[in-house]
Amino acid sequence: MLAGLPRMHGPGLTATVGRPLVLDLTGPGATTVTVCPATGPDDRLTVVPGADATTRIHSTAVGFAAWATTRRPWRDRCRTGDAAAATPFLDFLDIIQPGGQAPTVPSTPSRRKSACPL
Repeated sequence: MLAGLPRMHGPGLTATVGRPLVLDLTGPGATTVTVCPATGPDDRLTVVPGADATTRIHSTAVGFAAWATTRRPWRDRCRTGDAAAATPFLDFLDIIQPGGQAPTVPSTPSRRKSACPL
């Protein structure tokens, strides 16, 4: 599900990621990835292994399967450090029916080195 995010959602989900977000999934199927913003106007976001951002989204992997498909609300199953940065992404994400209206999210550039392709 994570590898397919950029292809399944295209520019709508891409517009919600203004800076890297760490998705930290625990329990069976645990993984940690960084969702990186697009590097240009026609690019998509990317998902890379590891934790390389200050904004973190914590959930169980089982919980992710429920909220990323919108069978359950993400607010009941996630903890976020910077809600302002994570909420647009979490609100837009729907693995089952990708699409919808993307909110406007301001971009804040980072000066530190990152695993994200910048």
